[in-house]
Amino acid sequence: MILLPLGSGGGVGQLPSPDGPFAAPAAMVAEFKGAGLSAGRFLGQFGPNAA
Repeated sequence: MILLPLGSGGGVGQLPSPDGPFAAPAAMVAEFKGAGLSAGRFLGQFGPNAA
């Protein structure tokens, strides 16, 4: 999985699926970006002050 947000409402990415990888549309990348890019799952590992 890779996501590259570009600006406030766009971006590009590649996500896994049962049929193989697919290109994520800009709206989907923007939605992930708005949700914190899954950063919350790393907060427990590295703590809030990780740099």
